[in-house]
Amino acid sequence: MWLNAIYLLFSQKQWSFELMLFIGMPAAFHSLLTPQLNHGDSLFYIFDFFFSHGWLFAISFYCIFILKMRPRVHSWWYSFLKLQDIILLVFIVNFMLNLYSFGYIIPPFEYSETSNYMYLLSPPIADNPFVIGPWPNYLLGLLFATFLHSLIVYLPFYFFKKLRND
Repeated sequence: MWLNAIYLLFSQKQWSFELMLFIGMPAAFHSLLTPQLNHGDSLFYIFDFFFSHGWLFAISFYCIFILKMRPRVHSWWYSFLKLQDIILLVFIVNFMLNLYSFGYIIPPFEYSETSNYMYLLSPPIADNPFVIGPWPNYLLGLLFATFLHSLIVYLPFYFFKKLRND
């Protein structure tokens, strides 16, 4: 989402805004609620974690209130579908990095050193209520939660648009 956020600020593309609004903002919100400090708990890492996730959360509001961007009809669903492409790409990147860096595709042990972007190969250790079960079962729970969050974020825009048209 960092790359998407930078692209969004420079290009102001509608699809990039919708991806940030429906996928990035809820994910950043839950990361802020259940922080996982992978690199340590020094002041620098704490600041880095909360700044980076807070920025991802706030950028959607910047686009809504400053840039006056609004999501299109059914854009929550299209963003969810785009996420599946991103997941597939990140899976491949994880596998390739693990193969070339560590000599295996899937980590042999639960806490093996691994490339685990988007927590696709092992669950995060944070106490997140949507992480249920071992790999790969928890991925379905996370996808379902993402689906629901995307819809929930879309509903105020849908109802506000209905009120303005009636």
